[in-house]
Amino acid sequence: MLKSNLIELLGGFKQKEFKELGEFLRSPFINKNEGVIKLYDYLSKSFPDFEEEKLEKKDVFNNIYPGADFNDSFIKTIIYNLERLAEKFLIYKKLSQDTFKQDIYLLEELDNRNLRKLFKKKLKAAESALVKAGLDDQSYFHYRTNFDGVKAYSTSKDTKTFNEPNVDISKISVNLINDFLMNILSHYIAVINETWFMKKDIKLDFIEEILRYLRNNKKHLRVPLISINYFIILLLREEKDVYFYEIKRQLINNINNLKHIDKMGTITILNNYGIKRESEGHDEFIKERFELFEFAIKNNILSYGEDYYFNDKQFINIVTCGIKLGKFTWVQYFINKYKDTLSPEYRDLCYNYNMARLYFSKGMFNEALEKLSTLKSLKRVEYKIFLRTLTLKIYFELGLTDKSDAYLDAFKHFIAYNKNIPEIYKKGSGNFVRFLISILKLKENPDKKGLKKLKDKILNTNYISEKSWLIEKINELLSQ
Repeated sequence: MLKSNLIELLGGFKQKEFKELGEFLRSPFINKNEGVIKLYDYLSKSFPDFEEEKLEKKDVFNNIYPGADFNDSFIKTIIYNLERLAEKFLIYKKLSQDTFKQDIYLLEELDNRNLRKLFKKKLKAAESALVKAGLDDQSYFHYRTNFDGVKAYSTSKDTKTFNEPNVDISKISVNLINDFLMNILSHYIAVINETWFMKKDIKLDFIEEILRYLRNNKKHLRVPLISINYFIILLLREEKDVYFYEIKRQLINNINNLKHIDKMGTITILNNYGIKRESEGHDEFIKERFELFEFAIKNNILSYGEDYYFNDKQFINIVTCGIKLGKFTWVQYFINKYKDTLSPEYRDLCYNYNMARLYFSKGMFNEALEKLSTLKSLKRVEYKIFLRTLTLKIYFELGLTDKSDAYLDAFKHFIAYNKNIPEIYKKGSGNFVRFLISILKLKENPDKKGLKKLKDKILNTNYISEKSWLIEKINELLSQ
């Protein structure tokens, strides 16, 4: 079979890109190997699926060189060359979309060739275009520092202007620091977020020095991305609501200064914090999260990029908030409108699970159970937890005590022995199971004093999945 790297690489091409690759390969400046073009033409007949039976090396060789004796090393060379050229095509395509990076490379070449007059003209035009481009903060300072570096290096070699103060060193320093701060803060956030979510202990070098520097040099906080990331780090470390509201305010006010991935990342962090605060009994964060999601929908921040599918976790979070606020009609509309934007791999799973949740919330328990019965062969651990949790709630509502007991025991063992469950899920689901077992016992043997004691315990326990529902069930038993 043909080298898997090549097939995997070409399988990632869109139809238009694959056609452009053919044009790229036919340029004599790029490629002079006819064998590469023949191999491309042969593969184009089965693109994008690439049927395995048509990819055996001997069959491929016989098709592109009919009548010739099979030469294994020769076909390997052609395969290798096509793979390298396909990679060059991707580099070319990416670079062709980045005019400022082109400007930087051109300026470096003009400087290397001592074309000073042309260098200055092109630099002035590039800097002017950068200011007018309206880029996000990170992109702007990335290119700004590159232009500054090229200009400073060129000036240092120019004997005619060597002693002239035509390069603003202080401004270059600020730009460099801003670029550094955006990158280092983003890195810290990724590490702290993983530490917070997975409960890992990871040492962060220089973080105290960076935070101290920012406290003492607030001019850098005038850059929206630096300011947002600074407050995100404070939020993740100190877990104070004031930082949540500040980040949310800055996100809304500076939406055009951020890359799409930074917008998505910020919303995800705010949502995770909101979930934590809800689990601690602060129900006001349901509304806060819903407003955040409405903002995300309005601004098309539904995935990590235009070539990505709607993030299914985000989809579930949006449905959760809508249901908790009783917006059932809105939730039904949302599910139906956006289900086709989900990844095909999880589309049916996510759709049926969320419809089951909607049915459950409307008191249609049998319909909810029927939807859950369609969820088979779950691969991701969080979906296994979601399914088990909702199934137990349905069993409780339908009074299926025998099924609940067996299912609870199985769920308890699943949580205890599955090493792939993130710590936050393990705690939340473990507490849910523990308290539901207690509620079932008190339902079977009514004890209002015991119920009140259990209610207080739940209210004072952090990290409980379905905390509001558990309290609701206790209140129903107390009212009987």
